[in-house]
Amino acid sequence: MKNKSVVISVSGGMDSTGLLMHLLDKGYKDVYALSFYYGQKHDVELERLEQNINYLESRGFQIHYDSVDLSVIMSLYNSSLIKGGEDIPEGHYEEDNMKSTVVPNRNAIFSALVYGYALSISTKYDIDVDIALGVHSGDHCFSKDTNILTPTGLKTVEMLDTGDQIYS
Repeated sequence: MKNKSVVISVSGGMDSTGLLMHLLDKGYKDVYALSFYYGQKHDVELERLEQNINYLESRGFQIHYDSVDLSVIMSLYNSSLIKGGEDIPEGHYEEDNMKSTVVPNRNAIFSALVYGYALSISTKYDIDVDIALGVHSGDHCFSKDTNILTPTGLKTVEMLDTGDQIYS
């Protein structure tokens, strides 16, 4: 895949970070990563994303990274995931709890922006550009005290460090 280009939507979460690693492993040389700040309460993912990108760049990977601020438009949406919204529900992630955490049409909005960015890169450099989206089929989120299984036992999301291995 010499000089193969891709635009990827990244959040810093497990799905998009895993996809980013997969693309690098598959040999993509020009990786354009786009993240979105939409007023989300769990914006720690964006901090982790920047740490991961810095780590990868220190290992020789080149990632063109930009973040888009969508907080003004997303403040119009009703979701407990957005700052100013209701509290994020505690407990089992049942249907009623999940409904409260959906940000309406979020992934479609992100997809449209990624598509436009890829078209812009394609026309600017006269190259083919792939698009990669790592989105979860449900709209689940992890709270800071969600337990994650690691080789050394359970750790909360908040206790994880860059480079920690996780099983699930």
